[in-house]
Amino acid sequence: MKFIPPHHYLFEPNGKLPNDLSEDAGIVDMLLHPQDRAYSVPEVLQFVEAAGLVFFGWNDNAPYCAERFLSGEMLERVLALPTADQWAVVDNLTLLNSRHDFIARKPQSARFLTRFDNDDYLSYVPLIRSGTRLAGDAASLVLTRPSPLGEVAIPISRSEALLLEQADGKKNIAEILAHAPFAQFEAEARMAFARAACERMWRSGHVLFGRSGA
Repeated sequence: MKFIPPHHYLFEPNGKLPNDLSEDAGIVDMLLHPQDRAYSVPEVLQFVEAAGLVFFGWNDNAPYCAERFLSGEMLERVLALPTADQWAVVDNLTLLNSRHDFIARKPQSARFLTRFDNDDYLSYVPLIRSGTRLAGDAASLVLTRPSPLGEVAIPISRSEALLLEQADGKKNIAEILAHAPFAQFEAEARMAFARAACERMWRSGHVLFGRSGA
């Protein structure tokens, strides 16, 4: 164990060391269990598919969010990858996840997947995750929230902050875009802004989405 890097999840305050690895039996059970196996992101997705289910997402997207951990050219390259590959790259680079917590549902529920590659997102109802707040000043706003693996913070524009101010758990995105701050812009520009902003805040786990009438 002396060769494990200090940032590894085993040594994190919320990791396994304080509990499972405090005794010899815990070390054997955690690291030498004959039936235990680790899953990479691709293996999780394959496992869900092999069970005849649909992968609906992580309980918290933050540990897999490229914008949280990367910047510059590396971030640009990772964001150009398919979403599942982005998750895999971040998971492999950070080594933060002691386990993968995810949601899987039956195939007939696939129509309820959160996705931004069509206009269905306009019917989504933004739900701000508990603990999320705005920080900084008007010139440098940050959206932040606590998490077991540390604070999750992303920069946010004033326009994005205005969108969040309208998120009351009842209005869908189309209804929010009809409000005065956004109605002055062309429909195509409004939709492109909302798509990018909502997807980014969803990737970081600050915003979840329900469905109108659900």
